[in-house]
Amino acid sequence: MEQTGKRLRAVVVGAGWAGEGLTLALRDTGVEVVAICARNAEVVGKVAQRLSVPEGSTDWREAIARLRPEIVAIGTPGSVRREVVEAAVAVGAHILCDKPLALTGEDAADVYRMVRTAGVRHAYASTHQYNPSVAWVRELLGQGIIGVLQQVQVSLAKRFFPPIGPWVWFYDLASGGGMLNNGATHVFGILERLVGGEITGATGWADRTERMLPVVPGTRVSWGGEGLEFTPEAAAQYPQRMANADMQHIMLLRLSTATGDVHGTLQLMTVASSEPNRWRLMGTTGELIGYGVLGFNRIMHVPHDGGEATEHPVPDRFVAALPGIESDLGRYTALLRDFVADIRNEPHASYPTFRDGWRYQVAIDAIRNSRGIPPVPHDL
Repeated sequence: MEQTGKRLRAVVVGAGWAGEGLTLALRDTGVEVVAICARNAEVVGKVAQRLSVPEGSTDWREAIARLRPEIVAIGTPGSVRREVVEAAVAVGAHILCDKPLALTGEDAADVYRMVRTAGVRHAYASTHQYNPSVAWVRELLGQGIIGVLQQVQVSLAKRFFPPIGPWVWFYDLASGGGMLNNGATHVFGILERLVGGEITGATGWADRTERMLPVVPGTRVSWGGEGLEFTPEAAAQYPQRMANADMQHIMLLRLSTATGDVHGTLQLMTVASSEPNRWRLMGTTGELIGYGVLGFNRIMHVPHDGGEATEHPVPDRFVAALPGIESDLGRYTALLRDFVADIRNEPHASYPTFRDGWRYQVAIDAIRNSRGIPPVPHDL
């Protein structure tokens, strides 16, 4: 379905952080955003006005059917994404979907089959793999700086949300919440781009500790733990809703590479820690250590021969290659640049698709459905 030379129009479904980011990134790649949709009329009206989008709608089905855009961008909670994909496919639109693609691997497979059968282009927003530092580490690995890659170890601890904060969809597994759906999907994309291969096996443990949290009207997801934080006494003044999404996990992965299978371990804890977040890529002659959560603010090479450790700052050419849009939204633009070029039948680099979203969800299912941490008896 080629769109060579045609002005592309998009409908964005979702008016939260992702919806706003998708709107700005679509414009940055020359696409006209003709409508943005969300459930709350007041919210979507304000967002449409602030972003100068011609239409703010509370009926995404009607907007897609009437406007028949060339692109539908989905930034909703995961629970409604399949329905939006169905509506987009019905009008022949190409589709970009935020993560997760679906709530289960089986549902994700159905969505992937749907777009493949329809013959539309599809992109999956595992966008942190576009961080310039990831491209630089991949190049260093390709140069053989650590010999042959043998193992990967990722240890992340970051307080994404306050211990007692307002309930948001992120805490609800049925809405596509949790760290596996929204954090591990980025890590998977980064790992695959680093090693130039794919995840071929996964197991592990996911913590789904249930707790009640206060429901505060108008609260949106706020990354980094900032925003409202309550004492138990203050939280008790609000209606309560159950939080049941997995907020931390440990996993063992198998990744294919050009030189053979590599195993990786990943630990992600949503707590504050004095230890640095660290990615270790261990090879036959040394290791690369990247410090950071979903990208590396410092990259060190440590040789095995006892030589001195050296730092490898990200060259300016990698930073310049990231399309310029304010803050982290540049990664949406990087993805959309290739996706839109593909729709226009122009040269483009490979980009994550619904196939990746499906594979990642299968891996997440395997981790969630594993035996986890079996009890150990203390006596016979």
